[in-house]
Amino acid sequence: LLNQQGIRHCIGFFSDSKLGRLGSTDVTLQVIPFFHILGFMIQLFCFACSAKVVVLTKFKPDVYLKNIEDHKVTKLYSVPSLVVFLAKSPLVSKYDISSVNRIVVGGAPLSVGVIEEVEEKLKSVKICQVYGMTELGGMMAMQTIVGNNKVGSVGTVPPGVSSKVCNPDSGLALKPLEMGELCFKSSAMMKGYISNTGLIRNCFDDDGFYHTGDLGYYDHDNNFFIVDRIKEL
Repeated sequence: LLNQQGIRHCIGFFSDSKLGRLGSTDVTLQVIPFFHILGFMIQLFCFACSAKVVVLTKFKPDVYLKNIEDHKVTKLYSVPSLVVFLAKSPLVSKYDISSVNRIVVGGAPLSVGVIEEVEEKLKSVKICQVYGMTELGGMMAMQTIVGNNKVGSVGTVPPGVSSKVCNPDSGLALKPLEMGELCFKSSAMMKGYISNTGLIRNCFDDDGFYHTGDLGYYDHDNNFFIVDRIKEL
C-alpha cells in the first residue's frame, strides 16, 4: 500500500537534475510492465513532465531497436538484461540508436565490462545505476550523471531518505565497509501489505526503518554496494 505522498516523493527522485531529469523534448521507450515499481513510476513521471512515452507490450529485440531508431528515444529506464542485450547483441549495429543519451538501470548490479561496452557503442550515453524496491516506493540510492560514480555501487542516498546497515543478528548499526543488511526509511515507503499485517511487523524495526533483506555495505563516501540476498520476502 503506497500513499499519495509517497508517490509524489518518489517522482521527485526522478526530477533530480543529477540523475538527468526528463524534459518535454525527451522520448522514453517503456517495456517494463506497469505493475513493476520502475515501470509505474517512470510512466507517472513522464506524464508529469510532458515527456513522450513509447509503450511496448513485450520485448522483441528487433522491435525494441527499431522503436528507438524511429522515435529517436533519448532516455531508457531498464533492467540489467536489456543493457546486456545492448552490449552484446549483433543486432544493435543494424540500427541507429545514437539518440540515447541516458540509461537508468535497476534490479541488479551491472559489470564494468557491460557498462564500458555500451558506452563505447553509444558515445554520448551515460549509464546510471539505481537501487530500490516496491516496498520502498521506488529508489533508495542512485548514481548521478555528474562526477565519477564508484564502480560496482548503486550510488548514494537521495534527499529525504535515511539509511543504515545493520548486523542481521543483533540489529546493531554498522560502520562504513562493514557488511550487513541494508535498511532505509522515507515518506515514500509502503504503509503495509494488503491482508498481511503479520508480515509488515517483521519488516520494520522500532525506528521505522524497512529491512530490505539485501546484504551490502556503504563506503566512506556513502556509496552503497549490494552483495547478496539474506532472505526472500
